[in-house]
Amino acid sequence: MKQRFLPTKLHGGIDFATCGLWFAGPEVFQMKWTTGSSIPSKIYGTSVLVNAICTDFGPAEKLEWGGARVWSFRTHFKIDLVGSAWVAAMPWITGTRKNGWNYWVPQAGAAALVWLAAFTTKVPGEDD
Repeated sequence: MKQRFLPTKLHGGIDFATCGLWFAGPEVFQMKWTTGSSIPSKIYGTSVLVNAICTDFGPAEKLEWGGARVWSFRTHFKIDLVGSAWVAAMPWITGTRKNGWNYWVPQAGAAALVWLAAFTTKVPGEDD
């Protein structure tokens, strides 16, 4: 795809930099502990870390991130997309969105950025 411009090295760096933000987000945005907003964000933050560690980011001689190389970058994208959509949907599914903007806007905004990164990151092995 011609619109892919984000290098995998940057995508991996963003993953490692933001996994803690997903985990700490409920406290940062002053949410009371709720299963609909707090727990999904923390679970996804943990999955971002595991996903980044287990992803094959490209040729071994240029191993930028990851380490375990368990699954492909395409699988990494799928985990990103499903996980972030789940986090963004949970305040609506559970009704915690009614507690205020801080119970759903951060999740929705962060999920949108995850989707943007997934659709703009160059896929290793794809022709440019």
